[in-house]
Amino acid sequence: MTTTSERPASVPEQPATPPPRTRRALLTAGLGGMLGAVAATVGRPFRAAAAAGSNLIIGSSTNNAGTSNTLLTTSSSVVAFELIQNGPGTALMGYVTPGSGATRGVYGRTDSPSGFGVQARNAGSAGSGAAVQAIGVNNTAVDASTATTAAYAVHGVGGNTGVHGETTRDNGNGVVGICDVGAVAYGVYGQSNTGFGVYSQGDCRVNGDFTASGSKAGYVVDVAINGSPTTLKQGDPVTLLGVRDPVLGAIPLLVVAPAKQGDPVIGVVDRQVVVTPNTKALGDGNHVKGKGTVVAPEEHLYVVTLGAFAVASADASEGAIAPGTRLAAGRDGKLVKAQPVDVNGRKLYPAGEHAGYALGALPSGSGQLAIFVNPH
Repeated sequence: MTTTSERPASVPEQPATPPPRTRRALLTAGLGGMLGAVAATVGRPFRAAAAAGSNLIIGSSTNNAGTSNTLLTTSSSVVAFELIQNGPGTALMGYVTPGSGATRGVYGRTDSPSGFGVQARNAGSAGSGAAVQAIGVNNTAVDASTATTAAYAVHGVGGNTGVHGETTRDNGNGVVGICDVGAVAYGVYGQSNTGFGVYSQGDCRVNGDFTASGSKAGYVVDVAINGSPTTLKQGDPVTLLGVRDPVLGAIPLLVVAPAKQGDPVIGVVDRQVVVTPNTKALGDGNHVKGKGTVVAPEEHLYVVTLGAFAVASADASEGAIAPGTRLAAGRDGKLVKAQPVDVNGRKLYPAGEHAGYALGALPSGSGQLAIFVNPH
């Protein structure tokens, strides 16, 4: 017979129920656990930043290899390392902090004769972007050189323009090419089978001889100075007073004045120009740049001395002017119909007074017309 003090062997003995814990006991136990965790953390290395020899921590800005280099080697036939930026920021940046020395923010090299050290591509739609943008700030934006005569330091191929250069300074240069070696070498070489090998949007200056194997289109000008007390305007015929010291190379500076009736005409006024000292060390002398159509006394100007020009000040007081009419200086300083003189029954024009031929019509009054300048 089983007594009430016996339990079956299969029923585990139940521990006695502990007494309820006070609030003070609970707070004391929690504080002890916190102190233990802090002590354990202090006892092992802190791993917030990756250092040399450790793993790279993605999403961290504190990875630091110290003075060690990091090398990734692969033998694949595709991309060795690919970095994709899905946001509007920069995919890859190279930054060298020392303020001196021949440092390189990004360096690319290939040993293949048909490879590219660095290749950039802009695959977006048409816009204002570029495959490569270089910002020089206080230095050259792009510096290119090659040690072989069989290659180009800069080679540009474009559907519209191969190489485009601009400057925002009055004395700046959009594109500068310098070649110091070789019997026949090119500082800048341009070639096009359908367009222009070299295209200048604006004035073009040549410090030296200009050689062309083909035709030359457009009129010819010479640099002069207004040596009269009268203001000159575009299209006015001028006569030669003398010369002064050169402002371009060894070419004498022409001194001109308004041409009156009977004066020999050397050309017509093109525009006012400004002569500026050359500060770019590309050659000796000055450079000249057009400014306006009014030339005050002692200001420089271009004088059209040969070729077709769109503007000439004319007057029909000596007879109606038609295309092909010979022109000479009139009494009021404008070009008029040249009047021949009779020499033994032959009509001859006085030597030196002929300014050129009209390329437009002026039946009466005064106005402007095109002219083929050909003084003789």
